[in-house]
Amino acid sequence: MSIFTKKILRKIYLKRCDLGYSQSYVGSKLGITQEAYGRIERGQTELTTDRVNEIAKVFEVTVIDLIF
Repeated sequence: MSIFTKKILRKIYLKRCDLGYSQSYVGSKLGITQEAYGRIERGQTELTTDRVNEIAKVFEVTVIDLIF
C-alpha cells in the first residue's frame, strides 16, 4: 500500500471519528457491512476512487478534503 493511500485512509478514519460515526453507520450508508467497511479503513480491501467518492458523500465533504 502506498504512503498516499495510507494518508487517505488515516484521514477517513479521523473524519469518521470527528463526526462521531461508527463503522457500522458508515457501512450501512455505503450498503456494506461494518466488517467490510472496517477492512476498507484498515487497508485490507482496495480503496477505489469510487469508494472514496461514496465515503466523501456520507461525510458531506469533498474528495479533496479526504485527500489533502
